[in-house]
Amino acid sequence: MPFRLRVRAVLLARPGAVACGVTAGRLLGFEGLPRLADDEPVHLRLPVYGSRRQMEGTVSHFGSVAVGDLVELDGIPVTGPDRTLADLVLAGSREDAVAMIDAALRRRLVTGLDRVIAACVKRPGARRVASYWALADGRAESVLETHLRLLLHDAGVPPPCIQWPVTDGTGRVLARLDLAWPGAMLDVEADGGAVHELPSALHRDRERQNQLLDLGWRVRRVTWADVLRTPTKVVATVTGWLAAGP
Repeated sequence: MPFRLRVRAVLLARPGAVACGVTAGRLLGFEGLPRLADDEPVHLRLPVYGSRRQMEGTVSHFGSVAVGDLVELDGIPVTGPDRTLADLVLAGSREDAVAMIDAALRRRLVTGLDRVIAACVKRPGARRVASYWALADGRAESVLETHLRLLLHDAGVPPPCIQWPVTDGTGRVLARLDLAWPGAMLDVEADGGAVHELPSALHRDRERQNQLLDLGWRVRRVTWADVLRTPTKVVATVTGWLAAGP
């Protein structure tokens, strides 16, 4: 059964329920969520004093939701973007949470973080995530880019510039660098794979890299495999290049 249809069916069986958490995130178009599985349960927020019966194929969360934190999508009641982001941040790892914050800011699903932070106050996990907000940056263009930025931040070599524009002699922008150290002429690119492996993208990436090399930039391309399997090697490479200077 298609995901949205499955959510509708569940809500019809539980009057007063609201789609929340990862279910709300999918309906609202949040990025950085796990791949949707066929048997993924529907997450529901239910009134505290209602039935505690657990329905098969659902995960129940009990508690009230303010009227201002609710939206309706094609007749489906859903926690709004601010509340949904707060729920997901409280439930996720730091890397996944910051990636979702970055994406929500970039896509303007939320207009700022004040309401999101307020939705976390006095809830379990609020202290744990208190440091996440300052790490967020809506300029990040992919989940991998966020994970890579955090890896380098933790290693003490945070990139000073994100999406740094490089221009030619006429002022035309040749490229926007994912993570850049302009003083060291170092560009670290997050290559997520799906897009960069397309033939047209491969040609564009090579042409762009050649232009950067001609201008004296050093370019390091980092994949998911690099970040997940050999993070120390990624850090050592960036640290070594920075130490060597431009």
